[in-house]
Amino acid sequence: MMYAARNTEQILQTLRCGGEVEDEDFDAYLPPGPRLASRQYWTPVAVASLAAQWLSRAGARHVLDVGSGCGKLCVVGAIVSELAFVGLEHRLNLVRIARKLAHRFGVDDRATFRHGALVDVPFEEFDALYFYNPFGENVFAEAEHLDTNVALTPERFQDDIRLMEAVLERMPVGSRIVSYHGFGGRIPDAYELTCSERARTGTLRLWTKMRRQAQGCYWVERENTAAFRDAQDQEALSAARRPVDAIKDNVGVLAEKYVYPSQ
Repeated sequence: MMYAARNTEQILQTLRCGGEVEDEDFDAYLPPGPRLASRQYWTPVAVASLAAQWLSRAGARHVLDVGSGCGKLCVVGAIVSELAFVGLEHRLNLVRIARKLAHRFGVDDRATFRHGALVDVPFEEFDALYFYNPFGENVFAEAEHLDTNVALTPERFQDDIRLMEAVLERMPVGSRIVSYHGFGGRIPDAYELTCSERARTGTLRLWTKMRRQAQGCYWVERENTAAFRDAQDQEALSAARRPVDAIKDNVGVLAEKYVYPSQ
């Protein structure tokens, strides 16, 4: 059941009791620009709540939101769970908005935000990562960019994806990844898909690292949205490549497995 929750106390009480809050009510605490961008760029409240529940049940403790924007995932996650969230964001104005949002809802002790890039992150501090197609904006049409405050290019997309793929390979066994609208890159097959749910405009997935090293293959998530298709691994989608396995639900393909190309 969806409740109308207009003030912070109502929102806090509703979420902590397991109820659902309208995104419009939560987004009312954002400035006009980020509020208008919410539908395309920020994780819906219900999806953020579900992601936090999955990670809590999986035993995660310290979550990094890669490309945290205005902080919605981290703030909602901190409200509904005991997890500690850190948001990484390359737009300083959004970091400031996120910090104010966390303070407004009284969770700024467990929802904190850093301004920086992937190369600045000590990934060993985290046992879980969250991705809402964080690099896809690099390959969006210019008219779809959130703003012009940061450099966005296909080359940066490839650089960030490759860096993040290397991080996934190094993370220890037991690490978790939650993706919404996909990660955009290759997930080593040392990870297994342990939960998935079609949620609002995309698919929420929980991946768990089961082995230290990949066994020569990787997963590519499949998402039936134009924005995600633009950000997928083009090498895997070329006519010369064929998947060796696939994970499906009753709607369609969730992920396909490919063999790493010969070096």
